[in-house]
Amino acid sequence: MLAVHNLSLNVGRFKLKDINLVVQEGEFFALLGPTGAGKSVFLEALAGLRQVNSGNIWLNGQDITFEKPEKRKMAFVYQDFSLFPHLKVKDNIRYGLYFQKQKNKDREEKFYRYLVELLNIENLLERYPESLSGGEKQKVALARALMVRPATLLLDEPFSSLDFNTREELVNKLQSLHRDLANRVILVTHDFTEARILANRAGVIREGFLEQAGSLEEIFLKPASYFVAEFTGMKNLFPVTVSEGKAWFSEHAQAVVIEGKAKEGNYYLGVRPENILLAKDCIERIGNCFSGIITGIKNKGVYLEVNITTPFAHWKAVLSPSQFSALDLKLEEKVYFGFNPSQVILVDH
Repeated sequence: MLAVHNLSLNVGRFKLKDINLVVQEGEFFALLGPTGAGKSVFLEALAGLRQVNSGNIWLNGQDITFEKPEKRKMAFVYQDFSLFPHLKVKDNIRYGLYFQKQKNKDREEKFYRYLVELLNIENLLERYPESLSGGEKQKVALARALMVRPATLLLDEPFSSLDFNTREELVNKLQSLHRDLANRVILVTHDFTEARILANRAGVIREGFLEQAGSLEEIFLKPASYFVAEFTGMKNLFPVTVSEGKAWFSEHAQAVVIEGKAKEGNYYLGVRPENILLAKDCIERIGNCFSGIITGIKNKGVYLEVNITTPFAHWKAVLSPSQFSALDLKLEEKVYFGFNPSQVILVDH
């Protein structure tokens, strides 16, 4: 188990603030957050590349807060690959083995062949990094990191600079590697799709503070703060007052039916745009049905975003191209929209 207790770290004016986190052995954890939130600094603190100001890092019951990086059994893969330009691919991959005291050449060779074959880099072994594409470099960087069989693999946005097809291939390869090796992985990413495909749990960090950590379902469907809700794509967020078992917009102009009981008081009401249904007539069966005017239509390629204006709020819904075509929606026309009470979330002020 990797446990972080009240970890704080200053880098110039930036601060990590009292980070508490537990990542189990064999778990795949994704760390999400905007640029400059402290994701990379946190990974570097775990790896021993940055000195912490206070707090502790524990690995399997041992305090490693001030342990040397090479003794932490961690491997780091950066976004920019960081391969040794003067070494061939095969020597880059084996580089970490030179620093290991106990050697088993047969075991090492077998594992080396496994990584080379799984990552499909057999034809790259005699080449130098400068002749490789971005995707090829990242495959080699992954192989080099895994060759030393780390207990924890730290990945700092390793796929962000790659094209879609290469990124998809490497995500699939990483899935296979994690399944086969069962090592602990902490992935820094801003890509929600990557996180949902790869991770068991996730955390959201903002300005050096860990806002929330939990399952992917909790992060996306039960955000702990307005920031987490907004960051994870909850595009419909409105201040409301809960009373009489309903969420009321300003001056009780309109109420939304919510599921379960909530204490009376002020909240932010959230509905994910993909959970909003559109129709030409009221969709009474789903519990919340309203009407509004279409004031914007944005084609995002794989989906369309529809803006709907009502007297009490501006809403966003997303539709597939086929759904949009079937409804034959147009700007400035009236449309009905609705969502289930179970799809409404309430976030504390």
